[in-house]
Amino acid sequence: MKRVERVMGRLACGLALVCMLGITSGCGDDTPGGGGDPADAGANTSDTGPAGDSTDPVDPADPIGNEIGESIAITHAAAKKAVEDNITKHIDGLDDALSMLEESGTVDNMLGIFEDDDSSEEGEGEVPEEGGPMPPAAPMPPEGDEGAEDGLEVDLSDMRDDILDMMADVLMVEEVSSVSADGMVLTYALGPDQVCDNSDDDDDDDEISEEERASQLEDQEKCAARLAENPLHIDVTTDGDKRINLSVKAGDDAVEVLTAQIHDDVISASVNLSELEHLIGVFVDPEDFELPGTMEGIVALEVRENKAADYTARFGIV
Repeated sequence: MKRVERVMGRLACGLALVCMLGITSGCGDDTPGGGGDPADAGANTSDTGPAGDSTDPVDPADPIGNEIGESIAITHAAAKKAVEDNITKHIDGLDDALSMLEESGTVDNMLGIFEDDDSSEEGEGEVPEEGGPMPPAAPMPPEGDEGAEDGLEVDLSDMRDDILDMMADVLMVEEVSSVSADGMVLTYALGPDQVCDNSDDDDDDDEISEEERASQLEDQEKCAARLAENPLHIDVTTDGDKRINLSVKAGDDAVEVLTAQIHDDVISASVNLSELEHLIGVFVDPEDFELPGTMEGIVALEVRENKAADYTARFGIV
């Protein structure tokens, strides 16, 4: 699970950077799309209940995620390649956009707004009294001085590589995949080998003590037991070239917890809070963390490419 934790941590930091640096001028409380069927992952559809009443929020003018069309046949190889291509394209594009801001000095200017006034040199920025001497200017660092303060450096390559590794080694492993009879739904049944491996790729087996190894094995056994109580699988569909839709389902009833779109123009995800406990229950020991007794609503986000090195991120809660 260490890989999953590392990926989620870097992903959260990356999204925070995007929002903070103003690339995400579209951030707002947009209504996320509905779910229910894998083909509806991230889309804002309007399913109706037995009485004919709409069970989804009112469709906004500009919903989070793309509208999903009719599903077409899918294979593991095609799905894996589309996911890898789209993730690489979007994260590299965000990296380029952030690098442009970094080089323009915009990042440093924005961070300078939050600098503590106490950190400035004494007298710097003060208005002199009439006839008085000018206050000292801030000293310029010597040319080539390695000790000079550097601006914020943005590099999303590690996050990209970790996400690609997680998709290949955890979420989309061919050995645990199956295709529906009509060829429209690709399912990955996640097992302990994918979910519960808590070893670190950087760990040297010779450097791990017997006590640490025993602790890892105990954690893996507990994780496997939680997974048995909350079976986890991912349904994957496609409705066109480079358009992959995911539906993460958990529990004996296979309730839909999370939906995602990994398209060539957008990456989006939505989480059903009322069913989140089924997913959290796989990764977290209930003795360590307890969710609130009642949670309702849907949380959704998207990062959309407008053009090269131009992205908008949006976040919505319903």
